[in-house]
Amino acid sequence: MIGGVDIAFTGRVLDGDMDVMLRIARAAWPYAFVETGDGSFAVVVGETFRMEWPTPSEAFIYESHAAYESWTASGLTHANADKMLAVTLEHDCISFVVNDRLGTTAAIVGDMMDSVRENRWLALALALPRAA
Repeated sequence: MIGGVDIAFTGRVLDGDMDVMLRIARAAWPYAFVETGDGSFAVVVGETFRMEWPTPSEAFIYESHAAYESWTASGLTHANADKMLAVTLEHDCISFVVNDRLGTTAAIVGDMMDSVRENRWLALALALPRAA
């Protein structure tokens, strides 16, 4: 069981949103590890860059492979609570689950939301017609 605090980030989800979030995760956690929600795929975050994530989908992002193994073996513990965050992509929202709104994972989610917001703004700006 994950437990924790839900954080919702509304707005149309773009194809590159998960890529942006995974890059922020790796900046925070250099040895970050990601697992799909169904557990069918688990790798070092860097191997997933530019990978297509369908909408809807779910992922668990861990601080490291050791954190992944801890969560897999023991579930939520006091020692690993701030070493994983859950992400769910829907068509109109990205939802996060973190241990504590003031903890390490919440700060990473804040950086993810800022970067996704900026990426969406840039995508919109680039899509606008240019004046002749």
